[in-house]
Amino acid sequence: EYDFPKEPSPADYALHPIRYTHGFFAKLSVNFGFNFVLMMAVSYVLIKGSLHGILGLVKLSYCKKTLKIDGTQCQTLDTIARTPWSMKGVIGVVSGNRITHFSHC
Repeated sequence: EYDFPKEPSPADYALHPIRYTHGFFAKLSVNFGFNFVLMMAVSYVLIKGSLHGILGLVKLSYCKKTLKIDGTQCQTLDTIARTPWSMKGVIGVVSGNRITHFSHC
């Protein structure tokens, strides 16, 4: 874990995210092993990222060739389909506050 020096300079503030991230991954590697950290990085960055990109192209091709709609309509349908998932955090906060509010009664 990275701690600031007693008298930090502007460079310390600028490099803080990099140093903190390095410390986080070093601690993660000590706790779970380097192979696990490498597997997670490959899984999230390479596999998930490349699949997301490839599936986006496949989806656009499917919309144009099979559904006979243009890219704008395909993107609109995708946005509508993702709206419930986007609202998940808001619904969680509202329901959490509701339960907390009623538990004090």
